[in-house]
Amino acid sequence: MTRNLQAVALALIALFAAVAFNAQAGTLPHFTAVKGNYPVTLSGESQEPVLTAGENEIHCAKTKLSGTLGAKTTILELTPSVTNPCTASGLPATVTFNKCKFVLQTTEKVESHYNAHANIKCEKAGEAIEIHVYLAADEKTQLCTLVLPAQEKLKSVTLKNNEATTDFSLSGTVEGIAYEEKGVFCPKPGGHKDGKLHIGETGMTISGEEQVHVTDK
Repeated sequence: MTRNLQAVALALIALFAAVAFNAQAGTLPHFTAVKGNYPVTLSGESQEPVLTAGENEIHCAKTKLSGTLGAKTTILELTPSVTNPCTASGLPATVTFNKCKFVLQTTEKVESHYNAHANIKCEKAGEAIEIHVYLAADEKTQLCTLVLPAQEKLKSVTLKNNEATTDFSLSGTVEGIAYEEKGVFCPKPGGHKDGKLHIGETGMTISGEEQVHVTDK
């Protein structure tokens, strides 16, 4: 009899925990097409983003993000690209994404905005974002390669709706990015976890042909 009661009690505890978890998950903010028309093609670009990786500061003329919102979701995948020229602390550089994507995963609402984790997601194991640094613009002499592998739950991106238009913005600084410096001319060869992506104060606006916002309703 005692064992039966204990089993029932454990089952009830597990049930309540599952209900609480599902209730919490159900309140996560999500990306949604306001009028419910899917899919929605999204895109945005900015001159502000700067990646700092140790002593390296990488900046490109423009950084672009594009993707498709297929349904209401808490996870949004965006394909990154850059417009040359790119530099790494003043030296010529190129950025190769190797089909890796920038993924936003909403976490919470804070006053008038929302927060999201940033993930780097690559199609195949071992693939990574590569930043090649050169001695001169002819790209004949490579000095260093920065490798950013797939990684999750990087904090934190600020999401804010523009109520007057069809878009929302990304801003803030993503910290704790893991990377490896490869090459004898790198400032600090080896693995590190102090990378930061500065999206900027004004940030990047993501727009679609349909009104897309972030909401917890």
